[in-house]
Amino acid sequence: MCCIFWNFIGTETQIKNYHNQYRHYFSCYISIFRSQYCFTDLKHWRVTRGSDFRIGIGRRALRPFPIPINSNRMIIPTPEPIGTRVSLWGEGPLWHRDRLLYVDIEGHKILSLDSRSGVEKIWDVGERVGAVVARQGGGLAFAGDHGISFLDETTGRVTPVADPEAGRAGNRFNDGKCDPAGRFWAGTMHLGPKRSATGSLYCMEADHSVARKFGPVTVSNGLVWTRDGSTMFYIDSPRKNILAFDFDVATGVLGNERVAFDSSHLAGVPDGMAIDADDRLWVAFCHGSHVRCFDSRTWNCEAEIAFPCREVTACAFGGPGLEDLYVTTGTPGENVEPLAGRLFLTRPGVKGAAFHEFAG
Repeated sequence: MCCIFWNFIGTETQIKNYHNQYRHYFSCYISIFRSQYCFTDLKHWRVTRGSDFRIGIGRRALRPFPIPINSNRMIIPTPEPIGTRVSLWGEGPLWHRDRLLYVDIEGHKILSLDSRSGVEKIWDVGERVGAVVARQGGGLAFAGDHGISFLDETTGRVTPVADPEAGRAGNRFNDGKCDPAGRFWAGTMHLGPKRSATGSLYCMEADHSVARKFGPVTVSNGLVWTRDGSTMFYIDSPRKNILAFDFDVATGVLGNERVAFDSSHLAGVPDGMAIDADDRLWVAFCHGSHVRCFDSRTWNCEAEIAFPCREVTACAFGGPGLEDLYVTTGTPGENVEPLAGRLFLTRPGVKGAAFHEFAG
């Protein structure tokens, strides 16, 4: 239908500016609540002040089609870029002690953004790094090209800890988080141009022992736990769904694997995700320009946050009271949008769930 596609929510002026910028190359449509209308000229439409819009840009006109919208959806402020960093591929945000930690995978960087001062710290770890977590005893743990390592924040020294896929050059670690008991979970992904299911999801205990927990997977991505710790949600992106497992906090054992939500009808692929204090999932859709919020009991879509760049990679709650939502993005290989690779911030009106530190 269209080779390039962006969605964003903005004001009438913002929409008209986008239309004027691309009018010689693209045709536009706007969705207003339940209906979408296709046209190439915005001269004759009228809107209600304060209404919520989505604009799309495609290589040719799209026919009108309905979109399912929950009438009780949250109204969320337009995300704003923060900080100065433009990442090659931002990912893995998490909140830890008044700062946001995240990674630039292809830039080989771990980053820290102080929410009060705005100061950014950067550590070059010399390898692609897919996930970072804080350690209870101080310092950071991360997963990357060469397995799981520790980082001394003061000296920048990297100490290798474990590599369950040593010698498998076609794989690297991707997204990861700590469970309520302080175990570090991280999964691997295949690097070839034609993705293969050669990856796995691993768990590192406090004693640094590592066990394979699930697989095979192709591109291991987001994972979160419910407030009571009884369920783990997990994304292997090419499946275009969200898996759920029964979870035993005491042992770390997974059970009763099931597809909780099929996202194949949505634009993009599910990537990183966060969970709020009411067990709603906030899922970033890479190549899809948006974050969606789902009620994990009914799977109704409670909110959609659109961005002016298509590679929306992951999200995390942070800030005072965990009421801010931070969103990472990546820089595509071509047709790079002006704000691609930036870190974004919005306040959705809900509180997030706290992150857990690694116990080892």
